[in-house]
Amino acid sequence: MEVSFYSLDNDNNKIIYKSEYKKINNTIIFKDKSLENTDLYITIENDHLVIKRIGQVTMTFKAKLKEITDGYYKNEMGLEFNFKVKTTSLILKDNRIDLEYLMILDNEVINSHKIWIIIR
Repeated sequence: MEVSFYSLDNDNNKIIYKSEYKKINNTIIFKDKSLENTDLYITIENDHLVIKRIGQVTMTFKAKLKEITDGYYKNEMGLEFNFKVKTTSLILKDNRIDLEYLMILDNEVINSHKIWIIIR
């Protein structure tokens, strides 16, 4: 079983890869091929997602449409901070996730992201 991951930010940085995944209850788990030794855990709820990166980078946030939620980031070099996420678009289908969000730091939008995940 394979997942295709696509990401685009406001600076036009693209991340595209395919990875094998496993599903445990409502969580999809796969290697984050944009970072070494890092896994992505995407938990799908009725009206939101919880996205966690665990490994070289630790990051977690909840994506809920039109809400501002808390997020956390830490990397191996010691950079660590809390941030906010405003989800501007969220479409959850059986085999696809479309997500658009703004990352907010110190009350300022620092970037925007679009993520598409296709599950096969």
